[in-house]
Amino acid sequence: PYRRRGIMSEAAAAVIDAAFERTPLDRILWECVLGNKASLGVARKLGFRFTGQALGMVPTRIGATVPSWTAELRQDDSRELKPGWPI
Repeated sequence: PYRRRGIMSEAAAAVIDAAFERTPLDRILWECVLGNKASLGVARKLGFRFTGQALGMVPTRIGATVPSWTAELRQDDSRELKPGWPI
């Protein structure tokens, strides 16, 4: 009942803002399992720039790497939607 209500986007935006304000980070990397359209939608909405498809950097519970979509958000990036995301 909590899906598609913007809760994850709002929470992730707060974490991103805090990370940029409270740490020396200048970019945040994002990835999700290839085909996870819900996660892709959140990253897109938050202003991440799609960087492609690669084996994920975060291993699964059994230690495997899986094909993933990747993106990044730089501290000085606008938070507007950016072109180039998979449909």
